[in-house]
Amino acid sequence: WGDGDDASSPAAAAAHLRLVEATQSAIRSVTDTVMQTLPVISGCDRGTLQAQLTVEDALFPLAYESLFAHYRRRHRNQDIEFRLKLLSLRSMTPADLAVKQRFWLVPETITAPAERTRATLAAYEPVIASFAQLSACRSPAAKLECLVRVSQGICAAVAGFYDGRGVDPETI
Repeated sequence: WGDGDDASSPAAAAAHLRLVEATQSAIRSVTDTVMQTLPVISGCDRGTLQAQLTVEDALFPLAYESLFAHYRRRHRNQDIEFRLKLLSLRSMTPADLAVKQRFWLVPETITAPAERTRATLAAYEPVIASFAQLSACRSPAAKLECLVRVSQGICAAVAGFYDGRGVDPETI
């Protein structure tokens, strides 16, 4: 459908379904070809899954712009609502988000609420920077790898904060 078409119309929904099915079919078809061409992979426990992930990594960057443009048109209203919710989160503190105080990573010497929030953001700055890269990822596997790096960054920030404070991060 064109930019002027209603993304929630029956025609748009049908086009969306066709696009999803075509994408899944292409991935299956190329994966099947890889499995037939490289029989050594088909003998592995997770050979099909690995082949599929490799195919997705190869195909998604090529189709990403078209697929993402389609997705943005299809989910325009939900995206607006989501962005508004994200904007409201910018003014929230870790306490507002029910984050346990031990994960704020703020020295006890900082007591002013605004300073505590700034200190928390500073402690997690590398994690925030890693998470910001998620939208630049062009395949499901790349997005998952980004999320794994974010998770590892959170663990490293917590461990780094408690290192030398006599607290074993594993017990937090």
